[in-house]
Amino acid sequence: MIADGEAGKVAAYAKINKLVQALARRATWEQLNHNVVIKVVQKVFARFGFTLTKKKLGQVLPVIGIAFGAGANTIFLKRITDDAEHLYRERFLRERYGIEAEPDLVTTDADSREDVVMVEIVDAGILGEDNERERDDPMPATEGDERG
Repeated sequence: MIADGEAGKVAAYAKINKLVQALARRATWEQLNHNVVIKVVQKVFARFGFTLTKKKLGQVLPVIGIAFGAGANTIFLKRITDDAEHLYRERFLRERYGIEAEPDLVTTDADSREDVVMVEIVDAGILGEDNERERDDPMPATEGDERG
């Protein structure tokens, strides 16, 4: 099964591939102008004052493919790293507080499982760290002392 973002990437590469094949078959400008990529390239070339020829178009298409691929890969990598970071945080909290991970939350009966509120776990961790700092502080705060 292909994810939505990956399906978009495949579709974009398919359009670029069709365009490359049309160039290889020496398609006319009328045929090429039906492609959205060509319209974008024409606007960019016109903005910079360059004349777009089929030869230049053939040179630009690989660059467009590279740029699109790099952008799509960056987006996917960002999603993966965000998901990994969240999973590692959850694992850390589960290990720290002795909460067993459930094999599959979707198929688990909601009435039989114990709900764990992550906010409460984080708050408890913060309070525990504050208490540890107070115990380790060599100079305890006195009344009227404005230490942080």
